[in-house]
Amino acid sequence: MTLLSCNVASSPQWIHNSAQALADILPDAEQRTLDGQAHNAAPEVLAPAIERFFLG
Repeated sequence: MTLLSCNVASSPQWIHNSAQALADILPDAEQRTLDGQAHNAAPEVLAPAIERFFLG
């Protein structure tokens, strides 16, 4: 299974580090930051990120 790890720019550094560490070791995983979004990211921001991930 493929993982898309999304986090927000305002998250604590340890969350960014953890997300990147997971993306580095999991097959086909990518870490993305959704600028300007909180943990409840707007669908119109989240959907294109997911689409880019799956469609390339």
